[in-house]
Amino acid sequence: MTEQKSLDVTRRSAIGATGLGVIALSSLSRGASAKDHKMSATEKANKKVVAEFMKMWSDPDCTGEKLAAFMSETCVLRMVENKPAVIGRTDSIAAFDAYLKDGQRFGIDVLDTLAIGPLVANSRSDYVIVPGKEPTGRFAVAGVFILRDGKIQEWADYLVPNS
Repeated sequence: MTEQKSLDVTRRSAIGATGLGVIALSSLSRGASAKDHKMSATEKANKKVVAEFMKMWSDPDCTGEKLAAFMSETCVLRMVENKPAVIGRTDSIAAFDAYLKDGQRFGIDVLDTLAIGPLVANSRSDYVIVPGKEPTGRFAVAGVFILRDGKIQEWADYLVPNS
């Protein structure tokens, strides 16, 4: 029963985070930008954590463990919108390492970021970096992050259609 309750809370919070993210990203697309919101010190810190996390993906020394250092112990990640969530820092290491196999990395160009309270939403252009090859597979992404105590508690990425 406790396990089911914790999954329900996770689903509820994921739905709430998605709703907040949609609102935040729609603000970005209407021309409002992060500059229009006077950020608190916590919001600035949250924005910085997400920026550093994004930057780590292209680092040649990136590992699942280094990426997981940005996550809370009880994090919930949905890196692909139609795949099951990854729950917990330990499982996130394996999920991250699966994306980093054979030296593959991801370049991430952050186009805009909005931080409000614990929510950070970004609009990005991501691409695949394979050692010895030209970057490929550029795709538009909307990322939604919820942070607690300086760590990413929830993360969901959504592909932007027709981009």
